[in-house]
Amino acid sequence: MDDGVAFTYAQFNARVNEVVYGLMTQGVHHGSFVGLMLGNSIEFLVSSYALKKIGAVEVAINTDFRGPSLSRMINLTESPLLVVSAQYMDSLNHVAEELSFLQKLIVVENEERTPCRLKDVEVINFRDVVSDNNANPGFSVRDDEIAYVLFSSGTTGVSKGLLLSHRYAMSNAFAIVEEYELTAADIVYTPWPLHHFGSAVCELLSALICGGGAAIRKRLSISRYWEDTRNCSATWCMMMGASQKYLWDKEPSPDDRNHSLRFTWGGPFPVDRGKFEERFGLKTYYCFGLSDCGMLSVRSPHIEGQPTNCGKVRVDYFDVSIVDDFDNELPAGKTGEIVCRPKVPGVILKAYYGMPEYTLEAFRNLWFHTGDLGKFDKNGDLHFFERKKHVIKRAGENILPTEVGEVLHQHHGIEESAVLGVRNNAGEEDIVAFIQCVEDAIVDVEELRAFCHDKMARWMVPMEFIVLDKLPRTTTDKPSLAELRKLLEKT
Repeated sequence: MDDGVAFTYAQFNARVNEVVYGLMTQGVHHGSFVGLMLGNSIEFLVSSYALKKIGAVEVAINTDFRGPSLSRMINLTESPLLVVSAQYMDSLNHVAEELSFLQKLIVVENEERTPCRLKDVEVINFRDVVSDNNANPGFSVRDDEIAYVLFSSGTTGVSKGLLLSHRYAMSNAFAIVEEYELTAADIVYTPWPLHHFGSAVCELLSALICGGGAAIRKRLSISRYWEDTRNCSATWCMMMGASQKYLWDKEPSPDDRNHSLRFTWGGPFPVDRGKFEERFGLKTYYCFGLSDCGMLSVRSPHIEGQPTNCGKVRVDYFDVSIVDDFDNELPAGKTGEIVCRPKVPGVILKAYYGMPEYTLEAFRNLWFHTGDLGKFDKNGDLHFFERKKHVIKRAGENILPTEVGEVLHQHHGIEESAVLGVRNNAGEEDIVAFIQCVEDAIVDVEELRAFCHDKMARWMVPMEFIVLDKLPRTTTDKPSLAELRKLLEKT
């Protein structure tokens, strides 16, 4: 929508094929890992689907990442090739010395490009890679082969690379199509980043499966949200993070119902869903899923009940159970951790790339542990309540305190830090960083904020920095998060 570019299915397929042959001339083949560091754009879409046709693996780089998190993502699969937008060249330059495996950059020059400071790396213009051959290549790719490395957060201190198959993607997209009864007449509106599971699989791929339309924005704009949906005649969309809250907080307008949306789906919902539906004249549907295992349940449009109700488990694909801290199964009505296992090969992650110990831990006792708390009700519907793992949820992202701390500890004046998430009025969490300075050092908070903005995603930057003489500690000599929370309550 930002560029005013539209494709029919035939035109899109032809453009994808042109990129297939171009990438092959750069050494991409079946099984290659190729990084994509692109914002929402035609170049992202055609590159992503070209890799799928070849049988190569898309390594979807979160474009908001900076510093150590970014270099870790790029280095993980040791891919020699990265397709990148020129606007992110400065981020790459900041970690140039840490990128050990890159040999080629294919650059989309949508603006004046910052010079590349990566040594011994060949820089190629994306336009020069696109071939003039648009014939279908006809390669054979099994649906249980790996299609993506998508990145998610965990409790190990680093972002995890999820190995996900074509079958995983298709099974999740079919779930959306079938439960919400999508047809070729439906159009999805998405401003969410295409390197995320929700937009790439549940929205775009669902639209492709049913022969419908997709209207894509580069980023979310609350001020033009309803205008956008009107302009593209959207019938459905995903809402996540605090987007519902921001829309709800806008001054009521006669245009609140002047749109074609039939429903939104996603969650959690930080506002009263019934009132939201009444004001905006649409339905809101809940679900339970995570990037690691996809959509375990999708709430049917025909289900009524509590806002936490995520509907029936997709029993053709999964076994799901609720367990206590010792993995003992709990009866209906009791809250515990949601665990699952696949009935069909390849419908959840194969592994966490390069993290065998964490993979074994996540799959302990023959169940995949989601780290989420929920229950089954007496009707067999799955309810989701909150995260069990210690992550901070902000702007639709799961943020590891240790990743924030990793950057803070690079500052010359910081001896130690502790990071907490504090619930805000939008139903998400603000990040608060407690700082203990190096002896005799004085840390300027605004300078520290600028330091963080330079080295991490904007939504990872703490909202507040609190400097303490000494961090309170536990008996095992770790920062006491409980004491820090008490300190926050006093202030």
